[in-house]
Amino acid sequence: MPNGTIVSFFDVFNISGTPTGGTISVMADDSATVILNGVTLMAEASMTGNTYATCSDFGIGCLVPTIVNLPTSALHTGSNTLEFDVAQRHGSSFGLDYSGFVRDTVPTPEPASVLLLGLGVLMIGVLAPRRKGLAVLE
Repeated sequence: MPNGTIVSFFDVFNISGTPTGGTISVMADDSATVILNGVTLMAEASMTGNTYATCSDFGIGCLVPTIVNLPTSALHTGSNTLEFDVAQRHGSSFGLDYSGFVRDTVPTPEPASVLLLGLGVLMIGVLAPRRKGLAVLE
């Protein structure tokens, strides 16, 4: 790819509960911008002072993973879109590598609700009419 080329990669993921944050680890050659649901979380490494001898000297590069926090304010219950705008700056290899996780809470019944349900089932068993004796078949 010629220098100055920027290619966008997208990943859509779903969150079933209430998101409480997360992180992704990103490596890119030469650098990348990370965008979550339209919110820029980290911009491409600056060209100023950057030799791009192998990839970016700082920021998102290809030698050491960059950890990017996924703020709760940018995450949604349901569908979420990660966008990576990968920039070619040094005229050789080009790529993206990332992994991550999202923390979420799945609604669970509170203990009082479970206790009330259990008491209700117990009372049905206690108050249900009982049969007197058993029929004997001959």
